[in-house]
Amino acid sequence: MKGLALSRSFYETYWRDMEEKLRQEFGTASAYGLVGEGSECFGFDDEISRDHHWGAGLCIWLPDHAPREAVDGVNKFYRSLPDVFLGYPVRKPAEKGERRIGAFHVSTFVHHLLGVDDLPSTLQEWWGISEYALATMVNGAVFQDRKRIITPVRDHFFDYYPQDARIKKIAGWAMIMGQAGQYNYSRCLKRKDLVTAHYVVGLFMEATAGMIHGLNRRFMPYYKWMHHSLETLPVLGKEAHETLKDLAVNMRDEEGMWANVQKIEELSWKVVLELKTQGLTDQNSDFLFDQGPVINTRIQDEELRNMPLFLSK
Repeated sequence: MKGLALSRSFYETYWRDMEEKLRQEFGTASAYGLVGEGSECFGFDDEISRDHHWGAGLCIWLPDHAPREAVDGVNKFYRSLPDVFLGYPVRKPAEKGERRIGAFHVSTFVHHLLGVDDLPSTLQEWWGISEYALATMVNGAVFQDRKRIITPVRDHFFDYYPQDARIKKIAGWAMIMGQAGQYNYSRCLKRKDLVTAHYVVGLFMEATAGMIHGLNRRFMPYYKWMHHSLETLPVLGKEAHETLKDLAVNMRDEEGMWANVQKIEELSWKVVLELKTQGLTDQNSDFLFDQGPVINTRIQDEELRNMPLFLSK
């Protein structure tokens, strides 16, 4: 069973009445779900995931005005529950320190995931939050939120970055794809510099994953899941997923490494065509490094437009 489905059953079994109890005892609303860090929140968990930080778990969100006693009371109840549910472990809230599950005030939860106290509004504020962190804010599922406690927070992020920030990210990824994959990779092979060849293929892979997520308006998750996440994306996701897998397999021998040159070019051209489809470039160059500055001109905010592109990824 997937962790998210297990946690939904855990909520249905033990928590459906908690909303009314909190209302009666503390006069506060509450919401329930599983969102944040962990493979199960992205739906990417498997049997290997079960060796740590996996099992039935729940996030319980309370509004910031809810008394501290309500948060503590919910966590006390949570810790009193059985340690096993449907044959799987139950993840319990930690007594102290950071935790992924349990009861939180909304602001505490936001700060834990994003490292900020307020939702980003300016381009600079958006730019100051890790994309991996943003991905954790919109994953998982909210099982119940009748009073819209956590839903408005998540809604703030579901449309991806503001358009100018999105364009800056895409422009930066384009230049890295071009420089690392289309330009430097073949030069490394000619020099028989295998260490750097492997390194620039890795850079190309990361940049490609970032680009495809940006074209789909989806935040890229932590590097461990960036390749897996590509399969879920409708725009070039499956093509990119297969190409990156082929690149990795082909790095085992010289013939395969040279075959990667063509694979990199083919995927890069597909990206150029999609950039044109989305109105992010009007240039026909198949070299993505050259496309970066063109994409960058679409940015309306002058300060962001003038930021160095290689720092924008």
